[in-house]
Amino acid sequence: MVLLLPSANWKDWYHAKHSERSLKTGSEFEAYFEELMTSHYDDYVNPAPAGSLGDGGCDGARSMGKTIYACYGSRARDGGERALARKLNSDFIRALSEWPEMTTWTFVTNAPFGPEALRALHLIQQDHKVGQARPIRALTWSVQKLWNEVVSRLAAEDLDRIFPGVPGSQDITLEDVLPLLGSLSADDTVLDAGMEALREVEPTKLDYNRIPLDTRVELNSGRRMNPAIARWFDENSDPELQDKVARNLTQIYQSHAAVTTIPKEVIERLYISIGGGNVRVETRRAECVFAIASYFFDQCHIFEEPPPGWSGHESHSEHSVQGRQ
Repeated sequence: MVLLLPSANWKDWYHAKHSERSLKTGSEFEAYFEELMTSHYDDYVNPAPAGSLGDGGCDGARSMGKTIYACYGSRARDGGERALARKLNSDFIRALSEWPEMTTWTFVTNAPFGPEALRALHLIQQDHKVGQARPIRALTWSVQKLWNEVVSRLAAEDLDRIFPGVPGSQDITLEDVLPLLGSLSADDTVLDAGMEALREVEPTKLDYNRIPLDTRVELNSGRRMNPAIARWFDENSDPELQDKVARNLTQIYQSHAAVTTIPKEVIERLYISIGGGNVRVETRRAECVFAIASYFFDQCHIFEEPPPGWSGHESHSEHSVQGRQ
Protein backbone atom coordinates (compact mmCIF):
# COMPACT_ATOMS: atom_id res chain seq x y z
CA MET A 1 0.00 0.00 0.00
CA VAL A 2 1.31 3.44 -0.94
CA LEU A 3 1.16 5.88 1.98
CA LEU A 4 0.11 9.38 1.08
CA LEU A 5 1.16 12.34 3.14
CA PRO A 6 -2.15 14.05 3.80
CA SER A 7 -1.22 17.57 2.88
CA ALA A 8 1.01 19.30 0.41
CA ASN A 9 2.32 21.64 3.07
CA TRP A 10 2.88 18.88 5.62
CA LYS A 11 6.52 19.76 6.30
CA ASP A 12 5.78 23.29 7.43
CA TRP A 13 2.87 22.18 9.59
CA TYR A 14 4.72 19.29 11.22
CA HIS A 15 7.75 21.48 11.84
CA ALA A 16 5.54 24.05 13.58
CA LYS A 17 3.95 21.33 15.72
CA HIS A 18 7.39 19.94 16.57
CA SER A 19 8.55 23.40 17.67
CA GLU A 20 5.42 23.74 19.78
CA ARG A 21 5.90 20.36 21.49
CA SER A 22 9.55 21.17 22.05
CA LEU A 23 8.65 24.14 24.23
CA LYS A 24 7.49 21.75 26.94
CA THR A 25 9.60 21.52 30.07
CA GLY A 26 10.80 18.76 32.34
CA SER A 27 9.07 15.41 32.04
CA GLU A 28 6.76 16.63 29.22
CA PHE A 29 9.71 17.28 26.92
CA GLU A 30 11.24 13.95 27.90
CA ALA A 31 7.96 12.17 27.15
CA TYR A 32 7.82 13.83 23.71
CA PHE A 33 11.42 12.81 23.02
CA GLU A 34 10.66 9.22 24.01
CA GLU A 35 7.61 9.12 21.73
CA LEU A 36 9.71 10.26 18.79
CA MET A 37 12.59 7.89 19.46
CA THR A 38 10.47 4.79 19.98
CA SER A 39 8.65 5.58 16.73
CA HIS A 40 11.87 5.94 14.74
CA TYR A 41 14.21 3.35 16.26
CA ASP A 42 13.24 -0.29 16.85
CA ASP A 43 16.00 -0.75 19.43
CA TYR A 44 15.36 2.39 21.47
CA VAL A 45 14.59 1.73 25.14
CA ASN A 46 14.01 4.15 27.97
CA PRO A 47 14.87 2.31 31.20
CA ALA A 48 12.30 2.73 33.94
CA PRO A 49 13.71 4.03 37.25
CA ALA A 50 14.45 1.18 39.64
CA GLY A 51 14.44 2.26 43.30
CA SER A 52 17.69 3.75 44.50
CA LEU A 53 19.34 2.91 41.18
CA GLY A 54 17.17 5.43 39.35
CA ASP A 55 17.37 5.29 35.57
CA GLY A 56 21.13 4.79 35.47
CA GLY A 57 21.71 8.32 34.26
CA CYS A 58 19.98 7.48 31.01
CA ASP A 59 16.84 8.80 29.28
CA GLY A 60 17.20 6.31 26.48
CA ALA A 61 19.56 3.70 25.07
CA ARG A 62 20.21 2.06 21.72
CA SER A 63 22.59 -0.51 20.27
CA MET A 64 22.63 -2.61 23.46
CA GLY A 65 23.84 0.27 25.61
CA LYS A 66 26.46 1.61 23.21
CA THR A 67 24.43 4.74 22.45
CA ILE A 68 23.03 6.66 25.42
CA TYR A 69 20.77 9.70 25.44
CA ALA A 70 20.26 12.29 28.15
CA CYS A 71 17.19 14.51 27.70
CA TYR A 72 16.74 17.86 29.40
CA GLY A 73 13.66 20.04 29.05
CA SER A 74 14.68 23.31 30.67
CA ARG A 75 12.53 25.54 32.85
CA ALA A 76 12.90 29.29 33.29
CA ARG A 77 13.67 28.80 36.97
CA ASP A 78 16.41 26.25 36.35
CA GLY A 79 19.25 28.74 36.48
CA GLY A 80 20.09 29.47 32.86
CA GLU A 81 23.36 28.78 31.10
CA ARG A 82 25.48 27.68 34.06
CA ALA A 83 22.76 25.32 35.25
CA LEU A 84 22.66 23.81 31.77
CA ALA A 85 26.42 23.24 31.85
CA ARG A 86 26.16 21.59 35.28
CA LYS A 87 23.32 19.37 34.07
CA LEU A 88 25.31 18.32 31.02
CA ASN A 89 28.32 17.41 33.16
CA SER A 90 26.37 15.52 35.80
CA ASP A 91 24.38 13.53 33.23
CA PHE A 92 27.55 12.52 31.40
CA ILE A 93 29.39 11.49 34.59
CA ARG A 94 26.42 9.36 35.64
CA ALA A 95 26.14 7.68 32.25
CA LEU A 96 29.90 7.10 32.17
CA SER A 97 29.75 5.15 35.41
CA GLU A 98 26.53 3.23 34.70
CA TRP A 99 27.03 2.22 31.06
CA PRO A 100 30.45 0.59 30.49
CA GLU A 101 29.63 -0.23 26.85
CA MET A 102 28.79 3.38 25.97
CA THR A 103 30.61 4.70 22.90
CA THR A 104 28.23 7.54 21.95
CA TRP A 105 26.54 9.96 24.34
CA THR A 106 23.98 12.53 23.17
CA PHE A 107 22.63 15.37 25.28
CA VAL A 108 19.22 16.45 23.94
CA THR A 109 17.86 19.77 25.14
CA ASN A 110 15.46 22.54 24.21
CA ALA A 111 17.57 25.08 26.15
CA PRO A 112 19.72 27.65 24.33
CA PHE A 113 23.21 26.17 24.11
CA GLY A 114 25.53 29.04 25.03
CA PRO A 115 29.29 29.32 25.72
CA GLU A 116 29.25 27.73 29.19
CA ALA A 117 27.46 24.60 27.99
CA LEU A 118 29.56 24.46 24.85
CA ARG A 119 32.75 24.71 26.91
CA ALA A 120 31.56 21.85 29.13
CA LEU A 121 30.83 19.71 26.06
CA HIS A 122 34.24 20.47 24.55
CA LEU A 123 36.01 19.42 27.76
CA ILE A 124 34.16 16.09 27.70
CA GLN A 125 35.10 15.63 24.05
CA GLN A 126 38.75 16.37 24.80
CA ASP A 127 38.85 13.94 27.73
CA HIS A 128 37.28 11.15 25.66
CA LYS A 129 38.66 11.72 22.18
CA VAL A 130 40.19 8.94 20.10
CA GLY A 131 43.39 7.78 21.71
CA GLN A 132 42.20 8.29 25.27
CA ALA A 133 41.60 5.36 27.63
CA ARG A 134 37.86 5.46 26.96
CA PRO A 135 36.97 7.20 23.67
CA ILE A 136 33.37 8.39 23.49
CA ARG A 137 31.57 10.53 20.92
CA ALA A 138 29.87 13.26 22.96
CA LEU A 139 27.17 15.12 21.03
CA THR A 140 24.35 17.56 21.60
CA TRP A 141 21.00 17.77 19.85
CA SER A 142 19.03 20.96 19.69
CA VAL A 143 15.33 21.11 18.80
CA GLN A 144 16.29 21.61 15.14
CA LYS A 145 18.75 18.71 15.25
CA LEU A 146 15.99 16.52 16.71
CA TRP A 147 13.83 17.49 13.74
CA ASN A 148 16.60 16.73 11.24
CA GLU A 149 17.63 13.40 12.76
CA VAL A 150 14.26 11.98 13.80
CA VAL A 151 11.03 13.85 13.11
CA SER A 152 11.61 14.57 9.41
CA ARG A 153 12.42 10.89 8.86
CA LEU A 154 9.31 9.43 10.48
CA ALA A 155 6.81 7.45 8.44
CA ALA A 156 3.50 9.12 7.56
CA GLU A 157 1.47 7.00 9.96
CA ASP A 158 3.80 7.87 12.85
CA LEU A 159 3.57 11.57 12.08
CA ASP A 160 -0.21 11.38 11.94
CA ARG A 161 -0.30 9.61 15.31
CA ILE A 162 2.10 12.00 17.05
CA PHE A 163 0.65 15.15 15.44
CA PRO A 164 -3.01 14.42 14.69
CA GLY A 165 -5.11 16.83 12.65
CA VAL A 166 -2.79 17.68 9.77
CA PRO A 167 -4.40 20.47 7.68
CA GLY A 168 -5.74 19.59 4.26
CA SER A 169 -6.85 16.02 4.96
CA GLN A 170 -10.15 17.24 6.34
CA ASP A 171 -10.72 19.22 3.11
CA ILE A 172 -10.58 16.15 0.88
CA THR A 173 -14.20 15.41 -0.01
CA LEU A 174 -13.46 12.65 -2.51
CA GLU A 175 -11.72 10.24 -0.13
CA ASP A 176 -11.89 7.35 -2.61
CA VAL A 177 -9.12 8.97 -4.68
CA LEU A 178 -6.58 8.99 -1.83
CA PRO A 179 -5.04 5.62 -2.83
CA LEU A 180 -4.99 6.77 -6.47
CA LEU A 181 -3.24 10.00 -5.51
CA GLY A 182 -0.72 7.99 -3.55
CA SER A 183 -0.09 5.66 -6.48
CA LEU A 184 0.41 8.49 -8.97
CA SER A 185 2.64 10.44 -6.60
CA ALA A 186 4.92 7.46 -5.97
CA ASP A 187 5.22 6.19 -9.57
CA ASP A 188 7.81 8.01 -11.70
CA THR A 189 6.67 6.16 -14.86
CA VAL A 190 3.14 7.59 -15.03
CA LEU A 191 4.21 10.24 -17.56
CA ASP A 192 5.81 7.76 -19.95
CA ALA A 193 2.87 7.80 -22.37
CA GLY A 194 3.87 11.28 -23.51
CA MET A 195 1.67 14.02 -24.93
CA GLU A 196 1.90 12.64 -28.46
CA ALA A 197 -0.14 9.57 -27.41
CA LEU A 198 -3.07 11.69 -26.24
CA ARG A 199 -5.54 14.04 -27.81
CA GLU A 200 -6.12 17.32 -26.06
CA VAL A 201 -9.20 18.02 -23.98
CA GLU A 202 -12.14 18.66 -26.31
CA PRO A 203 -11.93 22.39 -27.14
CA THR A 204 -15.69 22.83 -27.58
CA LYS A 205 -16.35 21.69 -24.02
CA LEU A 206 -13.61 23.96 -22.75
CA ASP A 207 -15.05 26.91 -24.65
CA TYR A 208 -18.64 26.15 -23.62
CA ASN A 209 -17.66 26.11 -19.94
CA ARG A 210 -15.35 29.12 -20.35
CA ILE A 211 -12.38 27.28 -18.89
CA PRO A 212 -9.54 29.84 -18.67
CA LEU A 213 -6.28 29.33 -20.52
CA ASP A 214 -4.13 28.54 -17.47
CA THR A 215 -6.60 25.84 -16.36
CA ARG A 216 -6.59 24.36 -19.87
CA VAL A 217 -2.80 24.06 -19.63
CA GLU A 218 -3.16 22.28 -16.26
CA LEU A 219 -5.77 19.85 -17.59
CA ASN A 220 -3.80 19.06 -20.73
CA SER A 221 -0.64 18.59 -18.69
CA GLY A 222 -2.47 16.29 -16.29
CA ARG A 223 -3.76 14.19 -19.18
CA ARG A 224 -0.30 12.65 -19.52
CA MET A 225 -1.28 10.49 -16.55
CA ASN A 226 -4.61 9.37 -18.01
CA PRO A 227 -3.33 5.94 -19.14
CA ALA A 228 -1.97 5.31 -15.64
CA ILE A 229 -5.29 6.35 -14.07
CA ALA A 230 -7.26 4.05 -16.39
CA ARG A 231 -4.87 1.20 -15.63
CA TRP A 232 -5.22 1.81 -11.88
CA PHE A 233 -9.00 1.56 -12.04
CA ASP A 234 -8.80 -1.55 -14.26
CA GLU A 235 -6.52 -3.29 -11.79
CA ASN A 236 -8.50 -2.28 -8.69
CA SER A 237 -10.21 -5.13 -6.85
CA ASP A 238 -13.50 -3.19 -6.86
CA PRO A 239 -14.83 -3.13 -10.45
CA GLU A 240 -17.42 -0.51 -9.48
CA LEU A 241 -14.91 1.93 -8.00
CA GLN A 242 -14.52 4.16 -11.07
CA ASP A 243 -18.29 4.57 -11.41
CA LYS A 244 -18.56 5.32 -7.69
CA VAL A 245 -15.82 7.97 -7.86
CA ALA A 246 -17.44 9.46 -10.98
CA ARG A 247 -20.85 9.75 -9.30
CA ASN A 248 -19.36 11.32 -6.19
CA LEU A 249 -17.26 13.74 -8.21
CA THR A 250 -20.30 14.79 -10.26
CA GLN A 251 -22.19 15.58 -7.05
CA ILE A 252 -19.21 17.51 -5.70
CA TYR A 253 -18.95 19.47 -8.95
CA GLN A 254 -22.66 20.31 -8.85
CA SER A 255 -22.38 21.54 -5.26
CA HIS A 256 -19.45 23.80 -6.18
CA ALA A 257 -21.24 25.09 -9.30
CA ALA A 258 -24.20 26.00 -7.13
CA VAL A 259 -21.96 28.26 -5.04
CA THR A 260 -20.21 30.11 -7.87
CA THR A 261 -20.66 30.45 -11.62
CA ILE A 262 -17.04 31.48 -12.17
CA PRO A 263 -15.34 28.47 -13.85
CA LYS A 264 -11.94 29.23 -12.30
CA GLU A 265 -13.45 29.15 -8.80
CA VAL A 266 -15.30 25.92 -9.54
CA ILE A 267 -12.17 24.14 -10.73
CA GLU A 268 -10.16 25.37 -7.75
CA ARG A 269 -12.80 23.97 -5.40
CA LEU A 270 -12.67 20.69 -7.30
CA TYR A 271 -8.89 20.57 -6.92
CA ILE A 272 -9.28 20.96 -3.15
CA SER A 273 -11.99 18.29 -3.02
CA ILE A 274 -9.67 15.89 -4.84
CA GLY A 275 -6.35 16.73 -3.19
CA GLY A 276 -6.99 18.77 -0.06
CA GLY A 277 -5.95 22.28 0.87
CA ASN A 278 -2.89 23.97 -0.66
CA VAL A 279 -2.63 21.44 -3.48
CA ARG A 280 -0.37 23.80 -5.42
CA VAL A 281 2.34 23.95 -2.76
CA GLU A 282 3.80 20.60 -3.83
CA THR A 283 4.35 20.31 -7.58
CA ARG A 284 3.96 16.56 -7.98
CA ARG A 285 0.79 16.45 -5.90
CA ALA A 286 -0.69 19.29 -7.96
CA GLU A 287 0.09 17.43 -11.20
CA CYS A 288 -1.71 14.35 -9.89
CA VAL A 289 -4.76 16.41 -8.94
CA PHE A 290 -4.81 18.01 -12.41
CA ALA A 291 -4.60 14.54 -13.92
CA ILE A 292 -7.60 13.19 -11.99
CA ALA A 293 -9.65 16.30 -12.81
CA SER A 294 -8.81 16.04 -16.53
CA TYR A 295 -9.59 12.31 -16.56
CA PHE A 296 -13.13 12.84 -15.31
CA PHE A 297 -13.52 16.01 -17.39
CA ASP A 298 -12.85 13.88 -20.47
CA GLN A 299 -15.30 11.27 -19.23
CA CYS A 300 -17.98 14.01 -19.02
CA HIS A 301 -18.53 13.66 -15.27
CA ILE A 302 -17.61 17.26 -14.44
CA PHE A 303 -18.60 20.44 -16.26
CA GLU A 304 -21.25 20.50 -18.94
CA GLU A 305 -21.35 19.14 -22.48
CA PRO A 306 -22.30 21.62 -25.23
CA PRO A 307 -25.81 21.01 -26.56
CA PRO A 308 -26.19 19.53 -30.07
CA GLY A 309 -25.56 22.13 -32.72
CA TRP A 310 -23.88 24.52 -30.32
CA SER A 311 -22.66 27.52 -32.28
CA GLY A 312 -19.91 28.59 -29.92
CA HIS A 313 -21.45 31.97 -29.21
CA GLU A 314 -23.14 31.15 -25.90
CA SER A 315 -21.40 29.71 -22.85
CA HIS A 316 -22.92 27.29 -20.36
CA SER A 317 -23.24 30.04 -17.73
CA GLU A 318 -25.03 32.34 -20.15
CA HIS A 319 -27.28 29.50 -21.29
CA SER A 320 -28.14 28.72 -17.65
CA VAL A 321 -29.02 32.37 -16.93
CA GLN A 322 -31.31 32.55 -19.96
CA GLY A 323 -32.96 29.30 -18.97
CA ARG A 324 -33.90 30.76 -15.57
CA GLN A 325 -35.48 33.89 -17.10
